[in-house]
Amino acid sequence: VEAHTHDFLEIAYILEGTLVHSGGGHTCTAGAGEYFVIDDGVAHVFRCPKGPAKVFNCLFRPAFLDNTLRSCRGMDDVLQSYWIHVRPGFRFGPYSGAAFADEDGRVRENLEAMRREFERREPGHMAVVRARLLELMILTLRRLRLEREETADGDVAFLKTMAETRFQEPLLLETLAETLHRDPAHLSRKFRRECGCGFKDYLQHRRMEEARRLLANTDRLVADVAASVGYRDRKFFNRLFLKETGTTP
Repeated sequence: VEAHTHDFLEIAYILEGTLVHSGGGHTCTAGAGEYFVIDDGVAHVFRCPKGPAKVFNCLFRPAFLDNTLRSCRGMDDVLQSYWIHVRPGFRFGPYSGAAFADEDGRVRENLEAMRREFERREPGHMAVVRARLLELMILTLRRLRLEREETADGDVAFLKTMAETRFQEPLLLETLAETLHRDPAHLSRKFRRECGCGFKDYLQHRRMEEARRLLANTDRLVADVAASVGYRDRKFFNRLFLKETGTTP
């Protein structure tokens, strides 16, 4: 396949033969049971040096997973969404086009299950395909060792849990530090060191993520959505939303 780019994400799983892929700064040779995940916009080339190869291709845009991603294009947008929650600051770009090994066959199992669902078209088949695709992506991340806890620190874990589960409340680091009997400044530095951002930014990102989900998938009014994620001032919410997403609610 000659050098090309596309505006969707591609998963290329080798079923038979050998495939050489060049793109994203990598040139990799892969055989049966290995696969590539190629981001959109990445110029790449496929070659079969040892005769024909049989490849299972899965092509999709982020919006397939959820309406909140309809303005997104790349894998990074998917990985930072509420679906998966990769650590802040992680970028998939350097791994685009790298070869992954499907040691236990679970990736192929998901691809085959997705194809069966498409062919049979039974009730709810698209939901099953989405679920299988998400599992496939998470299995890929685990091969990068990104799904393990970044730290065993209980204080940071507590703050993250509060931001994830009680984001609609007026959470303040100072108040939470008092609950933990910790110095706020020290706790702030620890959180930033482990998570790559401050607690306030982490909390705001979680709130905006939930707001995007509600706006894209429900008929609730903007003011109602803002209140449900912890913002009583709609104008302030609008400014934060615009800053976070690049568009207005």
